[in-house]
Amino acid sequence: MTRRSGNQITKELAVKIVRKLGAVEQSDPGDAHDNYVVYHDGREVASFGIRRSSQRNKGHDHIPKELRVGTNFAKQLGQCPKSKKDYLDHLRSIGELDPPEPQEEAT
Repeated sequence: MTRRSGNQITKELAVKIVRKLGAVEQSDPGDAHDNYVVYHDGREVASFGIRRSSQRNKGHDHIPKELRVGTNFAKQLGQCPKSKKDYLDHLRSIGELDPPEPQEEAT
C-alpha cells in the first residue's frame, strides 16, 4: 500500500497557488499538463504544470521545486497565510529576483 504524505500538493491546492500568484496559462490543447507562468515586472520568474487528470488527489509535488520554495511554503501560498509579496520576497532572499527599486520621496 502506498502511503501519502500530509505535505502533498493536490490539484486543488495547485489551482489555488496559480490564482494567488496570478500565473498566466500558456498551454497547448494537446499538452498533458496545463502550464502556467508567473511574471513579475514583465519578467518570467517561475513556470509549472498542473496535470489535467480528473484524479483530484493526484500529487503535484513538483510545484515547490519549480517555484523554488519548500513544500510548506507552497502549501501556505494555496492556503492563504503566504501572499505573492511573500513569494517575491523569498525569491529576492535567494538571489533569484533583484531587490525592488527604491521609491522616490514626494516633495
